This record gives sequence, structure tokens and C-alpha cells, in this order.
Amino acid sequence: MDIKVEHSVHSRKFTKTGTQRNMLGTLLSHNGSVIKEFNSYERADRLSLKDIIDASGMGSLDDISDSPNGNNKPFRRKGCLLIVTIFYQNILSSMLGTTPLSYTYSVERVPYTPHRVEEIIPMVTPSYWNSKVPLNSVTAEERYTNPQHRLLRKRYGVHIKFVQSGAIGQFSISHLLQCLATSMSLITLITTVGDIIALYLLPQSKYYRDVIYGMQEVILLITLNLKLI
Repeated sequence: MDIKVEHSVHSRKFTKTGTQRNMLGTLLSHNGSVIKEFNSYERADRLSLKDIIDASGMGSLDDISDSPNGNNKPFRRKGCLLIVTIFYQNILSSMLGTTPLSYTYSVERVPYTPHRVEEIIPMVTPSYWNSKVPLNSVTAEERYTNPQHRLLRKRYGVHIKFVQSGAIGQFSISHLLQCLATSMSLITLITTVGDIIALYLLPQSKYYRDVIYGMQEVILLITLNLKLI
């Protein structure tokens, strides 16, 4: 069974818009490897149920279900819930964040979650077909359906939900300067803390202090002698 998927993305902040018809996409497995690539423009993506199950890492529908009331029945008999996440991005291969939009499909199975759909089917009984009640006294629904006799049909299967997310960005000079200023401040703070620990807290802090300040005195003395000469 194949599933046709069409989706789009829009970023209000960066005014970036795209659909799967003009983007490159990949289907990733649960360990990050590429299962399938989508690069055919002007067509909807086709995901087979087998590809989605393989990407989730659940194995097969014939594996034993982990639902609380599974009773050692397989997923085929108890159903399961799969979450397909569509992740958009444009910041992987460029430091300026100007690469074309792309997307990935990743699948995750929700554990301990079966899925079933209950369908109630009204039953038509012979007594109603052979009823002597005049046709003008009851409606057709009341005449040919008996509310006391119903068929409850439970259908188990794979429930697939699609979720969209992403990380879309663009180059910002103000953000770059902010990061540089924060980095320089952290470097200065680390240097100051390291000097305090080495000079006053370590067991051999006196030796470090003598070496550091002694070297400064020697350098100062040499400089003064050179000036006097």
C-alpha cells in the first residue's frame, strides 16, 4: 500500500516558503541512515507502508504487540501508532544558512499503544421486513432498522500521524557580533578564574605565584637595564 504525501512550509520571520514539489527530501531509518530519497519535482511523495514500518524500526507487523492487552497477539491483530515527523532545514551545509530548503521523514512507533476503530452497523431483522405496521405510521429508518440489534465491528490497523517541525534560519550580523562578544567575555572569565585558582587555591600556589611575579620582576629589570645602557 502506498501513501501519497503533499506538504508545505512557511516561515513568517524569514519569509521562506516551499513545498515538497520544489525541495529535496529523504526518508531516514531509526538509526539515521537513508532509506529513500525524493527528488522528483512536480509530483507527490510516495511512501509505502513497508518503508514506513522499516523506518520505525519495529520489524514486522507479525511481531508480538507490546500493548497492555495484547495477549501475545501480533501488531497485525492489535494495531499500532506511528508518528511521522517532517523536519525542514536549510542550515546544514552553509555557514550563512542560504542553502535551499530540504526535508526529512523520520518515523517513531509509540510503544504500548494499540489502535482500533469501532464501527456500529444497524441490523435489519426479518420481523421488521414482515411487519404489519402501516407504512404511513413509521419512517423508513424505524421500519427497516432495529435499534436493539446492532453489529459492533472492531478494525485493527496501523494508525499513521504526520507532524511538521524544522529549523530554518538566515545569516544575521547582529547575532554574529553578539556571539563574538559573549565568547570573548567567557574567555576572559575563564582566564581570570584559572589565575585565581592557580595563585591562591592550589597546594603549590606559592610556587606559581613566585614564578609568575618573579618572571615579571626579571622582565622589568632587564627592560630597565636596557634603557639605562
